[in-house]
Amino acid sequence: MIRRGFTLIELLVVIAIIAILAAILFPVFARAREKARQSSCLNNVKQITLAILQYVQDYDERTPPGAAVDMNSHAHPWASAVPYVKNQQVFVCPSDSLRNTCTSVAGNPTYWGAEWASFPCSYGYGNRTGSIALAQIQVPAETLVMCEMVERPYADYNVNIGGILFMDRAQARYIGALRHNDGMNIGFWDGHAKWSSGQNLSGIRLSP
Repeated sequence: MIRRGFTLIELLVVIAIIAILAAILFPVFARAREKARQSSCLNNVKQITLAILQYVQDYDERTPPGAAVDMNSHAHPWASAVPYVKNQQVFVCPSDSLRNTCTSVAGNPTYWGAEWASFPCSYGYGNRTGSIALAQIQVPAETLVMCEMVERPYADYNVNIGGILFMDRAQARYIGALRHNDGMNIGFWDGHAKWSSGQNLSGIRLSP
């Protein structure tokens, strides 16, 4: 009985088919993985948004103070949200590899509690609605509470770049980050959160 092996051409054909299937499937798997991260991040945004609204209800319907230019400040609004969250992982987007660090002044437990003296953070607060009465926000379903955030290099402070600016252009240290499929997750003052394409950010209100 003669045993016949594969010819070189047959092996090359099989390898070519495997390569084509891999080229088709790997991007699909990557998109599916990113979609899962996007959903996890959206849940984080929802939880933080609800935490801020709980704060507002407990403090005579006034919004948390706006963030200082430096995130490493005890005045940052996450100090207001922390008592209602109690989980540091909620502040971390799974797609954020450049996580900023929120640090309280000298680990001041008045604001953060000892275990919250410093923690990674992927999100930014829309400080243009900070320190006002909730009733002043005219269209809460379209007005940003917070969204995904990234830090700008100091040299770029006055450069006209894309993304949501949290402060005046000359001072803005943090801008919105398009981490998920060219879009970002955003929380709104009516309590809902959603993903928005980077092409559709113009309809989002930053001020009352």
